[in-house]
Amino acid sequence: MTITLQEIAAAAENKSFVETATVWRERRVYVNLVGANRSFAGDRNLKVYYDGRRWVFDGYKGTMSRDFADSFAAFRAEYSPVRI
Repeated sequence: MTITLQEIAAAAENKSFVETATVWRERRVYVNLVGANRSFAGDRNLKVYYDGRRWVFDGYKGTMSRDFADSFAAFRAEYSPVRI
């Protein structure tokens, strides 16, 4: 049984630390985490997505807000994403 990107997005969106999960061009699922504050560079730069094989995060630089850092820590504990 193959899980679709829509099912992965729906499962991710049900997590308390995920604000939204969106399928992009039927290739990736992008996730926005709870607590994002655009005034923090770390909150703006971080990209979290599922690329069809695994969870990935990119742009891990800059200071993160406390709420966003907590959401990201919970995401990492749940999904163990790979850093690119």
